[in-house]
Amino acid sequence: MRHLLQIGLLLTLCLSSSAQAYLTVGESAEILPISTYRLGAAPQFYLSDGGGLNVIGYVDAALTDSTSMRVQAGGGEIDFFTGASFKWVPIPDYENQPAIGLKVGANFGREGDKTLTSVQLSPLVSKKVETDYGLLIPYTSLSLSRTSVRGETSTGFQVVGGTEWLHPDTHFQFGAELGLEAKDSYSYLMGWISIPLDEVKKLKTR
Repeated sequence: MRHLLQIGLLLTLCLSSSAQAYLTVGESAEILPISTYRLGAAPQFYLSDGGGLNVIGYVDAALTDSTSMRVQAGGGEIDFFTGASFKWVPIPDYENQPAIGLKVGANFGREGDKTLTSVQLSPLVSKKVETDYGLLIPYTSLSLSRTSVRGETSTGFQVVGGTEWLHPDTHFQFGAELGLEAKDSYSYLMGWISIPLDEVKKLKTR
């Protein structure tokens, strides 16, 4: 009986970390200008649970001066997932004050014959840094997630840090993020590139 309980606990931990393996933060506490949209792509590499890869595509849109939303979809290690998030930044980056905000998201996914649903809560802190190579925006977050698989619910916790880089001579934005497992989750490394949707339209007309 003791061995059965140990095996059951191990399977539960593996399931919970795998089921949460598409959850990321993926952005700083900066808000886009109103009426601006960004299109991006982000590969996510697992650093735990045997490794793996997801590829995420997303669109960001500003709603107000202090709020924005993201719609995303992707697949890979998780067969398919899609979701949306809302970011609220009541304290903007100003002089020595960093930007402080909150990102809330909900996601739906499929892994084999399993349906995954999750919610994610991520407080955000970031600070713009001007350099000779463009604008850097380092950020950090303590991300909490709640995932349900076949009626079983698990709670995960990650320490996340990353940076955005706005290229000085183009409209491209680059970024990188490291997530470290703190409780019942997983560790990962993610990078991304994004461009304003208006610039994508210009490329198509050239």
